[in-house]
Amino acid sequence: MGSLLARLNRLEKAMTPKDGDIQLISALMDELAGNAPAGAYERAIERLSLRGHNFPRSPELRVLLLGGNDEH
Repeated sequence: MGSLLARLNRLEKAMTPKDGDIQLISALMDELAGNAPAGAYERAIERLSLRGHNFPRSPELRVLLLGGNDEH
């Protein structure tokens, strides 16, 4: 299990901002569909924020989800 976590950590460090956005959207969709436990989305945000990812990074997603508010 330790080597799997190490691989995951290496992959997350190599992710682009777009990859992080996709991962978080996927976690949100899984949670909303009932395929992931409640709080999975928040845990994904916390995990990626430790790597320096701020959601959403994509300007298109920022407009869609935050209404163009750049304060976040």
